Amino acid sequence: NKELFNSDTIKLKLKELIALLYRLDSHGIREILSDLFNPYDLDFKKIVKEHLFHNLSLNEFATLLHLSESIFKRKFKQVYQSAPGKYVLNKKLEKAADLLTNSSMRVGEVCFECGFGDVSNFTKAFKARYGIVPSAYSDSISN
Repeated sequence: NKELFNSDTIKLKLKELIALLYRLDSHGIREILSDLFNPYDLDFKKIVKEHLFHNLSLNEFATLLHLSESIFKRKFKQVYQSAPGKYVLNKKLEKAADLLTNSSMRVGEVCFECGFGDVSNFTKAFKARYGIVPSAYSDSISN
């Protein structure tokens, strides 16, 4: 009913809706709302996500975003609440665990698919995180 609402009322109701959504405990809703009002964070996240599984140094990530390495680290921690190296390693290991469990890829293939530079570093990091070497991981999950 157009007679009940004018543009000021609609704006006020939208603000109220956004405030209510933000107060919900869902981190996902807060992240979406934050992205709506801070488009740079959205571009930042997009570039990080697109290059997450490439074997890039922090300096190379920073260069992609036209930032110095120190500003990149600060911004990364602000956006993801984690240090960049730790976050990237965790995401790579999560993807590796998923591939080892749900695909027929060999350890070497998984290693390079997830952006690790070599199999020995991958195996060491994987074992530190999951307590088992990658070659035995899929067998341990299926048993």
